Amino acid sequence: TRAFIVKQAPTVDPKAIKDSLSSGAIAGIVIAVILIVLVAIDLFCCFFNSCGLFFCCSQALCGGGSGAKKEDYADGKATEMEKKKLAKESDNANV
Repeated sequence: TRAFIVKQAPTVDPKAIKDSLSSGAIAGIVIAVILIVLVAIDLFCCFFNSCGLFFCCSQALCGGGSGAKKEDYADGKATEMEKKKLAKESDNANV
């Protein structure tokens, strides 16, 4: 006959697992919260101030709507993307 030897599973104290998060988990949570806050601020700027990363991406990918007018360009109210677009249009008009 054969005899099988079975090892008993090690006992783990449930309190030790529950009471603390690892430093990697805490760092991941902090980074996730910071990214969520930055995305929220950028979306706010995009919709209300016409600036930010999302605004630049939407201008580059979607064409950006009406663009800047001559008086916005002179007053400094035009965004950088609109200024570049307006400058290209004036160069094409001169040709």
